[in-house]
Amino acid sequence: MQAFGRTPLTNISPKKTWEGAIAGLGGCIFTTVLLSKVLCWPRSLLSAVGFGFLIFIGSLFGDLVESVIKRDAGVKDSGSLIPGHGGILDRVDSYLFTGALAYSFVKTLRLFGV
Repeated sequence: MQAFGRTPLTNISPKKTWEGAIAGLGGCIFTTVLLSKVLCWPRSLLSAVGFGFLIFIGSLFGDLVESVIKRDAGVKDSGSLIPGHGGILDRVDSYLFTGALAYSFVKTLRLFGV
């Protein structure tokens, strides 16, 4: 019996659920707000929440893009270097877009003096 994660997010990646995505979003926002308090950047709560949301979107998008690539190639895993983990690409797929989005966010905040 499964108590959490029953609603599929997309058929691209059948094990991804809406419940997991919402938990991931909450975790990203919680982490960025906590780090903003510890590191004093970004200074505003709204910016920290926005940064967490952006990190979540970038990581989810990267993971789904990698799933599309694997489905298109007709493979289950992107490699065999790390057995049982789906390959190196499965370990770093969420970082593919997140870095560029985070960089753009930081540059935009600096542009406005935040």
